Amino acid sequence: LPLYAPEEAMPWTTIFMNQVSYKSYPHGALNPKGRQYDLGWVLKPNDSSNAWGVQFFHDDDEISPNNPSSDQRQQEEKTIWILQRRINSQKLDGHFFHIRALLLVVGDMDGYLFDDARVLIAVGDEQITNKSYNETFVDKYDNDFHNRSLQIEIEKNHLPASLFKSMRTICAKLLANLDDHVLKNRQRQDGPVNKKAPRHFFTLPNSYELFGLDFMLDDQSNLLLLEANPEPSMGMWGEERAPPKFSSYNCPISSKVPRSSISMIGFTKIYSRRLRFALAAMSSSSSPLAAA
Repeated sequence: LPLYAPEEAMPWTTIFMNQVSYKSYPHGALNPKGRQYDLGWVLKPNDSSNAWGVQFFHDDDEISPNNPSSDQRQQEEKTIWILQRRINSQKLDGHFFHIRALLLVVGDMDGYLFDDARVLIAVGDEQITNKSYNETFVDKYDNDFHNRSLQIEIEKNHLPASLFKSMRTICAKLLANLDDHVLKNRQRQDGPVNKKAPRHFFTLPNSYELFGLDFMLDDQSNLLLLEANPEPSMGMWGEERAPPKFSSYNCPISSKVPRSSISMIGFTKIYSRRLRFALAAMSSSSSPLAAA
């Protein structure tokens, strides 16, 4: 993710393997121009869920993974760890929070962002904002308070109205960069097209996947992308599902989508390979359309 997301839209991020100790300022960032903060580090294992294994370090700490799993097999695995700068994050009603958005990606590189998102709020002074983690505080967790609609929070002026525009911009740039990577792999630098390289982001042109993207606001109201989660949990959206009402066309999901707080809800197209190259062709002086 740090290789393709806009660098200014992610905190400084690197990775390393299990059982390896890093000094306080490790080298080899995946996004060297990622945002820097002075609150230390967040360390988490790759491909984990529900805040499993998340640890916090100060700048002068020796950063060393301390795998909390009781599973001996997991302890012995060479886990890939993600190390990110800890964001100077805003608070909502005195609590840390993050935003979970839904991004739908289709094989021939069309991207759609769901028209609502969830605002997930930590319990008490907890720094971890994951919903499943905070639900363990059964005497303190209130779903109506700790799991909110972003649309409603914007309508109440609790959060900036520009958030959806910022999310769409970040996601569109991410998909464009991924698309460029796919296309470059097809074209050899010194010769013909590499026919063995994939033509699409997914194996089949019409296959698709839904991702859960986690965002956080820093104290300067910059929106930062933290991570992308395949197969995101729908539990935070509630059990009820609503018929989709698309604000764009050709969206492959035709069954039901999460129920939102607003009546008109669906997926908005934010990126299209075909549209991108059609516009590029029209703007080119050599294009027949431009000449016409």
